[in-house]
Amino acid sequence: MGLRGPKPGSQRRGGRKKGTPNKISTKLKNAIENAFAALGGEDYLVKIAEEDPRTFCALLGKILPMQGEAQADQPIRRTIITGVPRPGDDNGEISYTIMPDGQIVWPSEN
Repeated sequence: MGLRGPKPGSQRRGGRKKGTPNKISTKLKNAIENAFAALGGEDYLVKIAEEDPRTFCALLGKILPMQGEAQADQPIRRTIITGVPRPGDDNGEISYTIMPDGQIVWPSEN
């Protein structure tokens, strides 16, 4: 075994077996879930959205799907419901359109 691991074709020794979850990651995930529940769960997220919309929107960006299903020649209209009304936006929704060429058109550009 060299500095960069075993040679190709040699038997692997030590370490976790394939598919074994990382104990630290599992414990950390459980701790985060417990803290979230202790802070109020969904009510806590509503509070964050009201007090710090930028942080809440960053969180949304982590969970929203990266790709949508659509016909290649049809625009895709997406609406993000922030729950945080903005000037000129009375219902807390931000809508935009993704054109077939990939260009994003925001409402002010329509």
